[in-house]
Amino acid sequence: MRMLGRSWCWGLCLFGVQVALLSANEALDFLEAELGEEEWADQGSVEEVGKGEKKEVRPVLMDPSLPGRWDPELMALLPVKIAQPGAEEVALRGLYEWRMDHGDLDIEGGPDGEVDSSRSRRMRLGVALKTFYEAELQADVLFDGEADYAGIETLLARVPVGDSLLVSAGKFPPPFTLEYTQDAAVRWTRELSPLVAQMVPASSLGVMVQGQGARWDWKLGWFSGDADRDVPSWCGQGYLLAGLGYSGYGAVPVGAAAGTASWTRWHLDYIYNFDGAESRSVPMGYEHLLATGVQVSSGRFDLMNDFLLAHGETSRAWGMTMTGGYWLMEDALRLVTRFDYAKSGDEGGILSGWGIPTSGSEAAQPFSYPTVYRGGELFSIYGGLDLHLSDRNLILSSGLELRTLSDVVGSGDIQSLIWQTGGRVAF
Repeated sequence: MRMLGRSWCWGLCLFGVQVALLSANEALDFLEAELGEEEWADQGSVEEVGKGEKKEVRPVLMDPSLPGRWDPELMALLPVKIAQPGAEEVALRGLYEWRMDHGDLDIEGGPDGEVDSSRSRRMRLGVALKTFYEAELQADVLFDGEADYAGIETLLARVPVGDSLLVSAGKFPPPFTLEYTQDAAVRWTRELSPLVAQMVPASSLGVMVQGQGARWDWKLGWFSGDADRDVPSWCGQGYLLAGLGYSGYGAVPVGAAAGTASWTRWHLDYIYNFDGAESRSVPMGYEHLLATGVQVSSGRFDLMNDFLLAHGETSRAWGMTMTGGYWLMEDALRLVTRFDYAKSGDEGGILSGWGIPTSGSEAAQPFSYPTVYRGGELFSIYGGLDLHLSDRNLILSSGLELRTLSDVVGSGDIQSLIWQTGGRVAF
């Protein structure tokens, strides 16, 4: 069982790496052809203005390097304008997710365990406000149990400066790694990858500047070392977050079917934790955290992967996560797979959690499971189907996760096969 599981994991990993490298090479070939925005725009439509006279209409590309399905947040379903004429509007934000997990933990040399639970995974309600000056205010409150208040996830203000800068300030999850940058309402899988959940800091007070160019994007921010369910304090020296990205896109070939354009984006994120083991926000006492990977889209196929590294005085870990999606039925039925690998040379340097975390835990720390074991090496592979009943606003999903945790502290190796099913409603 263990060898078979590892063979599946490594086979999927190698296949995913080959696909990522192939897509990246195609993007590089495209960039070498030096197809710029002007040539892309030249493919615009032509409309008649008068007899014998034609006018070229160039398509407006908000961000030609990023498909809409990669948006890190869900677009408001029913925004309401509160001022006319102008761009001032307000919208409610909501997210509810229910999930059921069922399976067994096979513990070598010890009593086996069981995962059998169903509960509300996330309950969130918030509001987003856009002002005349394109500034945005956002607040999200989490609920737990019987709709009990469980904390503030986001209390954020965003202000654009010119055409290419965006300044953000308040309490919000730091945009570190591809998965954690995505809001919970648009993530491909219901939970963060094990190593990502172990590494990423809690939602905390911070100030961040982001820049966007034709191809390059960057970010630089400082966040407090405190963590609190409500509003953290400006505690300690905090940590510094820096990021860099590069995007490329391919035009639709002449005569090709719609949806065949390709997008590729590479990113590099880095965190330096000034507080070290004293930080309440950065977990495990990590001082240096690094994430780099690619996003690829081509037709019905999407892929994102990250190579992860975390280093501290007493704990070190590294690994990778790779998530792929393929539309079996366009915008309706999607196959989602994910492979994770994590390794640490320290005893108990890798955390693995089973069960359904509480909704309020995300206000203080992303990693919060009812059952947790520590080990030295982890393999995980997930495969499932997502049924989109209303775009990304209503999704039903079901899938299986096979996981192996080796060099477990206090017991033998652990294997599990967990069936996960549930639904998500977001607006």
